[in-house]
Amino acid sequence: MKDGEEEAYIRAMTGEFAAQLHVRMPEVRFVNSSAPCGYDPLFNRIELGHAILGLPSSIVRVIVAHEVGHAMQRKALLREMVTHGLGKGLIVAVPWLLYAWMPHQKAWDIVIPVAAFVVAYGLYVSSAPARESNHGVALQVEADRSAALLCGSEPTLRALETLSTCTRIRPERLEALRARVAHEQHPVDASQKPGGDNCGY
Repeated sequence: MKDGEEEAYIRAMTGEFAAQLHVRMPEVRFVNSSAPCGYDPLFNRIELGHAILGLPSSIVRVIVAHEVGHAMQRKALLREMVTHGLGKGLIVAVPWLLYAWMPHQKAWDIVIPVAAFVVAYGLYVSSAPARESNHGVALQVEADRSAALLCGSEPTLRALETLSTCTRIRPERLEALRARVAHEQHPVDASQKPGGDNCGY
């Protein structure tokens, strides 16, 4: 399949997946980038590196399904962008507000705003990795769940395991999919769960 044909195939696939998830179809854009894929919530756009065109179709389907899954999270992603921007803006605004409020007679009117900026920035930066990591993983796992619904849990897991050999895949994502596959292969009978009603009537 030529590149132009494969791009058309991926766009059609995106429309099919979006219809199944009842979400507005994202625009698909192919870019010359080292990053294989990404979703831009601001423009509701999936960006795919041309390297994806050389991958097996089973993996391409999972990648596209995962990104369409992110389209379902568009509102949450936009809220995160706004919150992140407001947080940075507040850090910059606090020292300027202090500077405007304080009487400009002593060296303290410079020292205190600068100190406030340093402290606020330090707190924001130190808390950002954990906050973004936890929330980011949750969003990725949820998008994987959408991919599993569209492509099947086992094919999705196999695709991510293959991709993990050449790119970084968070272990939490693989663990969640393995648990999903195990549950589908060996569903637990509710009557046999600990604490369940096993009286027979």
